[in-house]
Amino acid sequence: MIKKLNSKTFNYLMPSLSGVLLFLAFPKPELSSLAWAALLPLFYSVTASKDKLQAIFSGLITGLFFFFGTQYWIYHSLNHFGGIPFILSLILVFLLCLYQSLYIAVFAIMFWLIKQRWSLKRACYGAPFIWVCLEYLKGIIITGFPWSFLGYSQYKFIHLIQISDITSVYGVSFLIVFFNSALFLTFFETNSNLVKKLKPIFIVSLLLVLTVLYGVKRQPSLIYTEKVTVALVQGNIPQEMKLNNDSRDKIIGIYETLTLEKTPVGTDLVVWPESSLPFYFMSEPTHTEHFINFQKRSGKNLLFGTDIIRGKQGNSLILTNSAVLLDKDGKIVYVYDKIHMVPFGEYVPLRKLLFFVDKLVGSVGEFSPGTDYMLARVGFTDGRVAGVASFGTHICYEIIFPDLVRKFYRNGGDFIVTISNDAWFGNTSGPYQHLAMAVFRAVENGKYLIRATNTGISAIVGPNGRILQKTSLFERAVLTGDIYKSAGNMTFYTVFGDIFAYVCLIYSIILAALLVIKRR
Repeated sequence: MIKKLNSKTFNYLMPSLSGVLLFLAFPKPELSSLAWAALLPLFYSVTASKDKLQAIFSGLITGLFFFFGTQYWIYHSLNHFGGIPFILSLILVFLLCLYQSLYIAVFAIMFWLIKQRWSLKRACYGAPFIWVCLEYLKGIIITGFPWSFLGYSQYKFIHLIQISDITSVYGVSFLIVFFNSALFLTFFETNSNLVKKLKPIFIVSLLLVLTVLYGVKRQPSLIYTEKVTVALVQGNIPQEMKLNNDSRDKIIGIYETLTLEKTPVGTDLVVWPESSLPFYFMSEPTHTEHFINFQKRSGKNLLFGTDIIRGKQGNSLILTNSAVLLDKDGKIVYVYDKIHMVPFGEYVPLRKLLFFVDKLVGSVGEFSPGTDYMLARVGFTDGRVAGVASFGTHICYEIIFPDLVRKFYRNGGDFIVTISNDAWFGNTSGPYQHLAMAVFRAVENGKYLIRATNTGISAIVGPNGRILQKTSLFERAVLTGDIYKSAGNMTFYTVFGDIFAYVCLIYSIILAALLVIKRR
């Protein structure tokens, strides 16, 4: 039997331990194996709680340690670039983490209630469904913030994460929670029958073996055809420099020099990061003309990030955070406007209600979202064979939304491009976590992914999620390599989306409804 928690120290210690183990599993320090036992202290704490409030409290404590440990880097943007005092920036991050901790608190109270009204066994078997349900909801409620999903901790476990082409990252989260709950049930189930006691571990072990076997089989089954040679230009421009108008010529000079001197002859596509142009493209004639003349000299297709003026509203500019593709002759052949913007970074939700946070976005301005899931088309030459490849461009924050990314490829598309300016994160774990999430988008959609960032980490990722090449953080470099067109690959996830998450959502709703009925 599990003893009731009587010690206040113990009440804090166990859920805190779970939170610490969880964040240690993520980049950095990336001790990913810890995730497979990280929830055991939380389960113990919740199961031994004397009442609902104690169970809720355990969930909140775990969430605070987990989310603050993985998302502390947000303070860097607020403090260094948003003009928010250090202490206040930490308070704001704490409040964000507290909000996210509510989801783990809901998980904890449901686990406790199921155990109280039915059995520990039912609580443990229901745990992975509830966890995935709450991850999914965290990713869509209030515009969504799908950071720190448990599955992302396993991004280097290539054979395991192949299941994401069916379930998205949620399937990996499910397996981790299921393993934790099966382990816990084996330790604390009172059943004296050894076979029945070991049954949960046997079931989850079998599921893991089948998942890995699927991963082993899936990788060779993906078919790719013509080669596209790409070059990712990482300018490593400090954010302070980007915000200084006097540095505009120096910034554009750095990118032009890297492109002209470091990109190989025969490169099919050159990619610059998000907002790499230090001026308003098409609205500042002198700089725009100079830039297009440079593009003609380079003789390469160039995709770059820029802010574009779309109009005026009163005294304010209407802007879009955009990606533009110029062909080898300097002609504009594609413009994509970022669809999912960063709350409090690119716009203020509920501006009239939250008038007091204007200063958070004062240096960036308020942007207007795009609406079109557009694919770009770029010509390439593979040996003597010329062809055309298509790709979607996902700007910064957008790459962390599985459903948003897959919508670009429902009707085709050959590879994935994501551009970002991770200088906002500074020298923190943020850039490493951002890359880990991008890895899953490649697997989910069965396509090569290329990632160009300002300060790093730029990377080329295979369709199986393996990082083939990458730069270091704060390195001025050009990353070149070959990727391949997908030969009509269309994964289950690309076609059908979050079916697995919906199943977990429906199952959890039914469980919650039964709990309410049983109470009556």
